[in-house]
Amino acid sequence: MAVGISLEHLTKTFVKDKNEFRAVDDVHLALNPGELVTFLGPSGCGKTTTLRMIAGFETPSAGRILFDGRDVTDIQVNRRDIGFVFQNYALFPHMTIHDNVAYGLRARKHPDASIRAKVRESLDLVGLPGVEGRYPNQLSGGEQQRVALARVLALEPQVLLMDEPLSNLDAKLRIHMRTEIRRIQKQLGLTCLYVTHDQKEALTLADRIVVMNKGRVEQIDTPFELYANPATLFVADFIGQANVLPALAADGPADYLPVTCYGRQYAVRYLRDRTYTKNGAVSLVVRPESLRLGAPTAATLPGTVQLRTFVGDRLEYEIALPDGKVIHVEEPYMIGVPVHEEGEAVGVIVSPADIVALPG
Repeated sequence: MAVGISLEHLTKTFVKDKNEFRAVDDVHLALNPGELVTFLGPSGCGKTTTLRMIAGFETPSAGRILFDGRDVTDIQVNRRDIGFVFQNYALFPHMTIHDNVAYGLRARKHPDASIRAKVRESLDLVGLPGVEGRYPNQLSGGEQQRVALARVLALEPQVLLMDEPLSNLDAKLRIHMRTEIRRIQKQLGLTCLYVTHDQKEALTLADRIVVMNKGRVEQIDTPFELYANPATLFVADFIGQANVLPALAADGPADYLPVTCYGRQYAVRYLRDRTYTKNGAVSLVVRPESLRLGAPTAATLPGTVQLRTFVGDRLEYEIALPDGKVIHVEEPYMIGVPVHEEGEAVGVIVSPADIVALPG
């Protein structure tokens, strides 16, 4: 049965050369039973340390970890009923696939007949029937990762923890494996926490994403909300690509926030829990695919094409605005659609509904 997980003011401080470094800084969040949550952020942001504290491999400096309300902060790893899939697979090269998957079951003294049945069931679940007699070096990287997952699933954990499990695979195999992981997680109804620095992986897999930066949580939300309504400039830039335009709030917020940007007036979306003041500086976040190019008019932002790149299904442009700021525009490529040349003066068409304003 899946469990809910709560982290209450979780903190981890390391000491190196008599200097303290706070790797995880007052993380507070709740994960629902059966939910797949990804921890996303750059290297060193604290995501793996958070996962290791939940697993019991690291001891928190402060805060609590709760499984369905039960405090497991000081409970040993083998009593938390978790399964951990490592980045490097951690298979025993001298053991057959059967013995690798059976390893944890034997440690728990399951009967031999039960072990054989559970190994077959787990390998079937990950799409590897009939490989029990092979050795890890006889399998591909993707197959080895599936064996590592089968070994964990054989123990029927309540919580599945995965630390960048696909980082050693090639791009095509990663796409296939993340689909398989999502299928298995949903089929079993497991609560799953998944660490990655790959935004596409996070967006594809997650029910919700925890974006971390410098040990702190920047935003927790669904992939759709994170992309459409980033709460900070860090999130806007880390999730996808974002153009950030300087503007002034022309008035206080109402249903929309009136702003002035390069002399143009817009009424845009804004964050209801933030403070916006009349004539106060704001940053307008707009995605490259939300912009379009046309002829310069009084209603468009004036710009010049600096660079055009053809990538098959779309055209990517770098557009210089009057103050020298460069923004990115992506347009789908279709036969008959005008293609703009480098050096050409263009008008950037902005839809206010596609903009979100952040204070400052």
